Formats: sequence, C-alpha cells, structure tokens
Amino acid sequence: MASEGGTTQTVNSGSKADVCAVVVTYHPDPGFPDRLDRVRPQVGRVVVVDNGSSPSAREMLRNAAGPDVELILNDANLGVATALNQGVGRVRERSFRWALTLDQDSVVEPFLVEALLEAYGAFPARDMVAVVGSNYYDEKRSKTLVPESPAQPSCLEQTTVITSGSMVSMDAYAKVGPFRDDFFIDHVDDEYCLRARAMGYKVILCRRPVIRHSIGGAVGKRILGGTVWSSNHSALRRYYMLKNFTVLARAYWKAEPVWMAHRLLRHAAFFVLMALFEEEKTAKIRNIARGIMDGVRVKYE
Repeated sequence: MASEGGTTQTVNSGSKADVCAVVVTYHPDPGFPDRLDRVRPQVGRVVVVDNGSSPSAREMLRNAAGPDVELILNDANLGVATALNQGVGRVRERSFRWALTLDQDSVVEPFLVEALLEAYGAFPARDMVAVVGSNYYDEKRSKTLVPESPAQPSCLEQTTVITSGSMVSMDAYAKVGPFRDDFFIDHVDDEYCLRARAMGYKVILCRRPVIRHSIGGAVGKRILGGTVWSSNHSALRRYYMLKNFTVLARAYWKAEPVWMAHRLLRHAAFFVLMALFEEEKTAKIRNIARGIMDGVRVKYE
C-alpha cells in the first residue's frame, strides 16, 4: 500500500470495477433507495433480488433501478440462500471477480469497497481467500463488532463472517459451491464459511468498521444497572436458527470446536432471554424443539 495526500491506495487488490453488489430484499422499507444509492458508486453493478415483496415495494424497486441496477423479482419468498445464489449467478455471468452481498437494511460507508479491497490486499495468502467480511457498528447496541486499532493489521482471519458487507470470491465460489438453498434463512453465511474453510480456503475480516448494521429486532432490557439484549426473533426464525445450527454442529463440531461451543452458548443465552422477556414463548419453544429434531434428520452433503 502507498499513501498520497492522506488517501490509501491499494496495490494489486482490484478496484470497484471488479465488484458487483447483490442485495436481497423482502418488503423493503421506504428508505431502501437511499441505502442503495450509497452502494452504487462503489461497485461496477448492483443486482437486487426481491423475494416476493408487495406490489408497492416492487414499484419502489423499479423506480430505484437504472442502467447499473438489475432487478430479479421472485413471485414468492425463496429464502435468502436461493436469492443470493440467483444474484451471484448474474455476477458470474458478467465475469466480476467479487460479489458484495448486502442485507436490505445495512447502511454502507462510502469507503466500504475500498476498505475491503485494502484488507484483501494486506492478507498474505490472497489466492486462498474465499470471503472478505465487514466489521460493523451496531447502532442499537452502540458497539463495534471488533475494536479498531491503528496498531493492529487491517485484516484478521475469522471462522465466519456475516452475509451483509461480505465480498465473496467468484473463483472460490466456483469450487466451494453455492449457498445452501435448504437453509432458507439463518446460518447461511456460517455454513458457507465453514464449508470454505473445510476446503482449505480463508475467511478474513476487514478491521475498519464499514457498515452500520443491527442483528435482528433486538430489544434491550435494563437489569441491575446494565442492558441485556434479547434477539426478539419470531417463532419461525427460531425454527430455522436451531435447525440449521444443529445441521452445522453435526457436520463441523470436530473441525471447529471453539466456534461451535461459542455458538452453542450464544443460542443457550438467547433461549434464556427469550424465556424471560419475549412474547409468544410457547410457540417459540415449540419451534426450537422442532428445529432441533429436524436438524438431526437432515442429511449434510
């Protein structure tokens, strides 16, 4: 890297012309076009895949589109994984090097792609990078995922990274394979990262906070002078969370024991907080049990 006039230049790591964004939408709110406009100048093209939103939401998407934005309009909700695969299919057809996957509610910083490419360029084993993930600022919790420090390298290796703000290598995707369609929602990103790592690829994280993003509909509760956060996911989401985690645990417990133990503890904490603070407890507990049982039955290929 070199610095001219205070601007960081990346060397041999690519440019925005190498990157196509893929955004999956499902009943996007009226602020989505503004968030989309923050992405467009940073990439060569944007593919928006809508999963059966309302006619008014689709009209908003059509109005927001342009020569640099392609729309794929599904008549029903096909799930996050399938929608991502549809979008990535267009990325590959147009021969981009990277697919930048984004959630519809994430707010990207104007230096997102620049920072991701810089992190990629700083990683020693660039040829083996499957995913470059984004550090993010959680606006609800007023907290950054990984503390940023000038004394630390611009990237660090991770076991998994979240979908939103991740650059997925198309060379790696061709070998790792598509996102797992039957996961529908939840742990889609984890499954892809774990599968890539099992094949010898690397997953890295850009240390610089480059998106503003909140996980789920979390609700904070004040207890003993502090705040605890309940994820507040629906009963249906609870089903997919536990089904897909059970499938992952069966497949990767031996290969990734630390990650698995950490996620198991997090799911246990979510359960306790749900039982204490959330509504529809009976339906959620029933779906958690059903998800675990179905996860035991699923064959992992």
